[in-house]
Amino acid sequence: MRQTIHPHRRSATQAAAGLSLRRHILWLLALLASTLAAAQGVAWAPRDAGGILTVAGRSADAAPLFTCRAILGPGTTAPGRFWTSGDHAGQCRIAVAGREQSAPDFEMLVQAASPQVSVRWIPGHAMSYPRHALVGGHGAGGRRWLVCAAWNGADDSMQPGSITDGNCIYARDGGEATAETYLVLVTNDPALDTTAEAQPAAEGFDPGAILALRGVAGFCVLAEGSCARTPPADS
Repeated sequence: MRQTIHPHRRSATQAAAGLSLRRHILWLLALLASTLAAAQGVAWAPRDAGGILTVAGRSADAAPLFTCRAILGPGTTAPGRFWTSGDHAGQCRIAVAGREQSAPDFEMLVQAASPQVSVRWIPGHAMSYPRHALVGGHGAGGRRWLVCAAWNGADDSMQPGSITDGNCIYARDGGEATAETYLVLVTNDPALDTTAEAQPAAEGFDPGAILALRGVAGFCVLAEGSCARTPPADS
């Protein structure tokens, strides 16, 4: 006996099948995006060189912020933050000696696709960092500044900065702000200047607690899923 399917039932069945297909496609796209992000490297490029900027922060209104570095004097290059629209756009803003300095000429961190390279933002605390943390600059006596991003609880933003003196320091409102917990940028790209050693976090530190913060989670979405509890392979 032939079974007759009511038109309304057929429509409901087709709609369910279509929804399932759309969900599957979205899952595949998310997986592809995650894979591409995992294969994405970074490089320093002159300000006017072009390229796809690497997201390194998130403003209070959810706009992306980026990492830059500039020469401040003989033998001194320091990382900072910049953005592409609004007040002070196109300037590298760096925290130095308690003050916010502006540099119109700088290098910016851009994406550099490589199937053999991974980039991750890893939670850190009180000067902790894994091997191959990205060095953004050097100062007197061989001092290093590592690239970091700090959560600002006052406005729920993520601010690009540099790890020094046990904290992630970033330029803010003409001065500098500090954060004891942060994300540090790590890459297994041998062509970049990274740390050869690791500095473990204190016992009891929970990286998941940082990643769960709303502002940090929002930044990780902008960073295309490159936040993780652990560094990439060979880090």
